[in-house]
Amino acid sequence: MKTPSQKNDQPTPEGPYCIRFYKHYADSPAWELVPQALTYLEESGFAIGRGPQTPPLFTDSCMAAIGKDGKAIGFLTCDCDGESWDITLSYVLREHRRKGVHTDLFYALRDKAKEQGKVVSINCMTHANNLPAQAAFEAQGRTKEYIVYSYRLKDEIVGIEPTESS
Repeated sequence: MKTPSQKNDQPTPEGPYCIRFYKHYADSPAWELVPQALTYLEESGFAIGRGPQTPPLFTDSCMAAIGKDGKAIGFLTCDCDGESWDITLSYVLREHRRKGVHTDLFYALRDKAKEQGKVVSINCMTHANNLPAQAAFEAQGRTKEYIVYSYRLKDEIVGIEPTESS
């Protein structure tokens, strides 16, 4: 049985898209979506870590969903070194969400990892409140392994102590 990533094109209501692997995401059409993805995460309160969300490294690999116009409609970037690969950022344009694009991207990455033969896991993380992402990850067969807690001593953006109301 063919997996979604083994097909050349994936249909969407607007037309077909294909999934392509890029050794460096900076060489892909997906780089144009990175600022939009980071803004979405910040505005939604889904940014991970302390301080403003940072873009992935230009040397991170990338799976991109490319529309028939040659532009990216979604992507995931990944550090593909070693036995564990880490997804560093993923994003699908709003008008293409809930149509299987992210799942196709993940399965394509999974297939690429299986081809390598040495990869034992593909890891990712998301914000605790990003329930749509968590549901998608679990539907794709990913396992929730841990949850990270933090106690903020200072506001990460302006460096001041939080007040009782924050």
